[in-house]
Amino acid sequence: MCNQISEEEILTSIRSGNDTFQKLMDDTGASTGCGTCSNSVRKILARELNVPRA
Repeated sequence: MCNQISEEEILTSIRSGNDTFQKLMDDTGASTGCGTCSNSVRKILARELNVPRA
């Protein structure tokens, strides 16, 4: 998905307590390069935390 980080790795990170975008980036390295995947990573985070869409 991002920096060779899979969606499953992102989900595992979220489920282990990384509940902000910054924590998720720090833990996985996702979205720390060009930033192209940041929207996808944010959507996964919001979905997993049950954050309603704006």
